[in-house]
Amino acid sequence: MTTHIGYLLIADISGYTQFLTSSEQDHANPILQSLLSSMVEQVGEPLQFWKMDGDAVLAYSTQQDFPSGETFLTICENLYNAFATRRQNIIANTTCPCQACANVNLLDLKIMAHHGTFDEMEVGPVKDISGADVILVHRMAKTDVKIATGVRSYALFSDAAVQAMGIETALAACRT
Repeated sequence: MTTHIGYLLIADISGYTQFLTSSEQDHANPILQSLLSSMVEQVGEPLQFWKMDGDAVLAYSTQQDFPSGETFLTICENLYNAFATRRQNIIANTTCPCQACANVNLLDLKIMAHHGTFDEMEVGPVKDISGADVILVHRMAKTDVKIATGVRSYALFSDAAVQAMGIETALAACRT
């Protein structure tokens, strides 16, 4: 087991549970696979693909591998743009009246980012990470940002991530 200090990222599809439980599976699953694939395609150096977790793509990077906070922001933007473009293409290219195809527009993306310590371990062919900071970034996905703000799609950065990336100024500009 190797301990690292670095960045943890979760890109999670909002509306997934409602979409999946109220849609025809023969259309819902390919739609979700297409959206998730578009996001996985954006994960590359300096991020390492960690795993898929249902409706989410998880990635991480060790601090020494990450060039700058601006690079991290660009990756987040690319993740959202890939998702939104694929979603729009699905909407534009279907005439199917089923619930899955009709409700693609209800899906959106939220991105959580944290900076902290995690342990990287390999068990057989499986590589995984764990630790308190891994739990924290997962908990960030369960916040009430949507309820509090009405915003369906967002990027949520922990204070630790903002400080490590040195992006305080860039985020302040976004708030005004």
